[in-house]
Amino acid sequence: ISTLLAIRDEEYPFGWRFHGRMNNHNAYDVIRLMKLGWPHMDAAQQAETAVAIEALVRTSLRDSLSPEGVFAADPEFSSSVADAQYYGVSVLTEAGYCSTEPPFWKAGGWPDAGPTCCRIASSLRAANQSIPAMAAALHRLEKHYPGCAEATAAGSG
Repeated sequence: ISTLLAIRDEEYPFGWRFHGRMNNHNAYDVIRLMKLGWPHMDAAQQAETAVAIEALVRTSLRDSLSPEGVFAADPEFSSSVADAQYYGVSVLTEAGYCSTEPPFWKAGGWPDAGPTCCRIASSLRAANQSIPAMAAALHRLEKHYPGCAEATAAGSG
């Protein structure tokens, strides 16, 4: 955990950043490691981790998600459009943003997340589901945030 936190500003493949910025693939990997390590962290590490996860989620939403609910691919990182959807969804579900389960790292959730998560689900349903990463992204989102399936089916998503 100490090492993970210490390398946050380093470049991939050793650190979190790629060309000085975060991408959803790396952010998902970091959040996954933090989730696995959470029970073993001391209070200071948990506090530092919580700040980092909040920043990773906000960066993902701000820098990679379009108003239509589509995550931008990063061709410099060998990311296809389908992979971009999978890793974007993975960041938001792993962090608890698009999830009915409370986040592992903070009390409460994001009361404003519903419309964003449902917009992503709607865009994924409109995408080619024969592409495995697209289908996996939709499956992951519906598993963690099933309310979007019901809202979309009712015509309100």
